[in-house]
Amino acid sequence: MSKEEFILLYEKNSRSECTPDELESLNSYDSDFDLEQFSSKDKFIEFKNIQVRIFVKLQSRIAVNSPNKFDWFKWRKIAAIFILSLSVATLLIVQNHKKFSVSSHLAGLSKQNDVLPGSNKAVLTLSNGNKINLNDVKNGPIAQEGNSVSNRSDGQVIYSVQNVNDNDVLVYNTITTTRGGQYKVILVDGTKVWLNASSSLKYPLQFNGNKRTVELTGEGYFEVAKNKSMPFEVKINKTKVEVLGTHFNIMGYNDEGAVKTTLIEGAVKLYNNQATALLIPGQQGIFQESSNSFVVNTVDAEEAIAWKNNYFFFRNESLRSIMKRVGRWYNVDVEFKGNAGDKRFGGTVSRSSTITELLHALEITESIHFTINERRVIIRP
Repeated sequence: MSKEEFILLYEKNSRSECTPDELESLNSYDSDFDLEQFSSKDKFIEFKNIQVRIFVKLQSRIAVNSPNKFDWFKWRKIAAIFILSLSVATLLIVQNHKKFSVSSHLAGLSKQNDVLPGSNKAVLTLSNGNKINLNDVKNGPIAQEGNSVSNRSDGQVIYSVQNVNDNDVLVYNTITTTRGGQYKVILVDGTKVWLNASSSLKYPLQFNGNKRTVELTGEGYFEVAKNKSMPFEVKINKTKVEVLGTHFNIMGYNDEGAVKTTLIEGAVKLYNNQATALLIPGQQGIFQESSNSFVVNTVDAEEAIAWKNNYFFFRNESLRSIMKRVGRWYNVDVEFKGNAGDKRFGGTVSRSSTITELLHALEITESIHFTINERRVIIRP
């Protein structure tokens, strides 16, 4: 696509006059123009900013108007292209085997004030109260309390059965992530749990009786090992989720005001003292303490587990809501000026980006502006 064709399509899209084929051309465009087409480096930068704005507008349109099933893999590829254009502080362009740098405002900002994304880090609390910082432990065994416990450098704690006795008193461990941390736990029954930032999971070293019960705070994604004779139960706030074997996400941070359970596959039952609900794949059950009831909606399940797949996913979402997740992942406090928190955005951004890259992706829409002072982000219209 030539520069002229690209600009014509951009202008046509801004008037909402593009055909589906023309929109597809804009969606799939991911090549740089040769610098020789531009009279100066500044014009090249301006043109690249137009490309980014097109992406943001297309993402926003799709986030608001897409059918129930979002084409995650297609848009993840486009998101990667988008982040690539934002994430480099200095843009290197190759022409006739020569390289030179194109400076940007982002370059100076990122060096001085940037905040790196979260990473695999957590603290394991043993049954005797001893705490183990998993970041300080190399691959291999880390504890033995009847079962073998091993840590891996890729952010996993793995439990394996040594001795099982149904008459044994249950002994519990707790794994906790702070802001800016995440971790994965493989329980003794083979159930896999991914913990998001500011979360914890309390679980027994072995399961006995007629239920497998764990307690969650914050957010976790579960892939439950099947066992028809022993249902798996997750307690969070005033809600319980019961399954035999399935994949689901639970989010119940205290500052969210609700517990949201999103089912990926299988079936789950939600209940508390006042109400119950059954979910099928693609549904989300929301329990709100104010009404003591469940609301069940059909949703795009990929949106709920985007964090587990290392993405932020925004669907026509207020900036105030977005920055709750951003604050947990980057371990920053956020202050809003004016009505900045009410502005709404849609799109996908990699959780591997620095916070400057993520905020610049929002700022490029010209709706907000931000400054960073150590671990405090100030956002204004």
